[in-house]
Amino acid sequence: LDTSRSRTDAAPRFERDRYVFSVPENRPPSVVGVVRAYHVALSSNNVTLQYELLSGSTALPFRVHAISGEVTSEIVLDHETNKNFEFKIRACLSANPGRCGFTSVVVVVLDVNDNVPQFSSSLFQISLPSDLPIGSDVITLQATDSDSGINGDVNYAINPPSEVFGIDYHTGVVQTLAALTESQYELDVEAFDHGDPKQTARRYSVVLNSPIRAGAVVAQLHAKDPDPGLEGLISYRLEQLSIGGKETTEARKFSINEQTGVVSALTTLTTQDGPFDMEVIAEDQSTVFKRKASATLHVEIVGDTSLRFLPLPSTIYISTEKAVGSVVLRASAFTSSAHPVQFRVLETEAQFVMDGDLMRVATHLLPGETNLTIRAEADNAHSDHRLRVVVMFDRDKYPVFPQLTYDIDAEFAANPQSGPINTATKLARIQLSIALNRTTATK
Repeated sequence: LDTSRSRTDAAPRFERDRYVFSVPENRPPSVVGVVRAYHVALSSNNVTLQYELLSGSTALPFRVHAISGEVTSEIVLDHETNKNFEFKIRACLSANPGRCGFTSVVVVVLDVNDNVPQFSSSLFQISLPSDLPIGSDVITLQATDSDSGINGDVNYAINPPSEVFGIDYHTGVVQTLAALTESQYELDVEAFDHGDPKQTARRYSVVLNSPIRAGAVVAQLHAKDPDPGLEGLISYRLEQLSIGGKETTEARKFSINEQTGVVSALTTLTTQDGPFDMEVIAEDQSTVFKRKASATLHVEIVGDTSLRFLPLPSTIYISTEKAVGSVVLRASAFTSSAHPVQFRVLETEAQFVMDGDLMRVATHLLPGETNLTIRAEADNAHSDHRLRVVVMFDRDKYPVFPQLTYDIDAEFAANPQSGPINTATKLARIQLSIALNRTTATK
């Protein structure tokens, strides 16, 4: 009986039929676990086991040490890309390579809170009627976080808090808390998760007067990290996302000091530029795993604030029967400069167009709602008015004035001493633009 031959005829056996290892995502390549097989012939000095990973046609980011059985990751793993891997490893006798044992290995990639909640847009613009009741829903904001479990549970807050608007902590529904008394409001909304460390999606808005000189400071963002050493040392970088709401590959218009977070203009910018949306990345200097957070910086450049619209309605109701070319409303604006004021509708595919100071119907009207931006421009200054146009079949339930503005001719006399204007002698023609309602209807 050939004892040595019979011993090597048996296949090696692993300690387990199935190994399950776990490794946190973002960890640098390292040992994730060890597999071990045994065979009676291993007591011989000239017999060893050779381990081999069987990947088939799929490339796997792991390798197994041929002698020790250590399973090692070869790249940084990402839970959001692959939550787990499964493969086989075989162990073969050096004295009889045709005799092999097999085991299954599962590597579970554990989720780390490394993703920031993301909104679908960095800027939301809404037009509201001034008489909106308290407690009305304004908009529902929704942010997504690709992390798992509490790392991906998103909640919301307005920061800094507002006395006029509030947001539901869980649903992201923005509601009115008080009457609307201003013509414009801006809110910064945070979306944050509940992982460790907490990741927050923040948006900062900056409105600057034109022109902005090259080298001028636009904003300064500051991030905090309480960790000691390199893990608490923060550096900043800037990624330009869009100009005027559209993605762009243009040369950068801004730079950021990587140590201080100061954002500066690289070129001279006017009202013809922007608005700009940029992502600011704050990252620590850990040599093991760099943690980062991001914020969106919105930069808008406006003109001379002395240019402003005279009263205009925020909502008008018109009929589908209104003919192409007919007048919808007349715009009027005040400017302190000597340059004439010009008007235009910013939306290029709108059903309406500005003809001088008159907004006219440009195409056959279909029932529905349209939100427009009428821009008044004079020299390098501009001012915008948001207008909601409701086109409808049935106008009976709405009050309808024949026109939106009226020109009144009256005879006036001004006393240079007392100042009051008296109706006596016709000295000048004064046009009074009267906003009949905040919500107005017209045929």
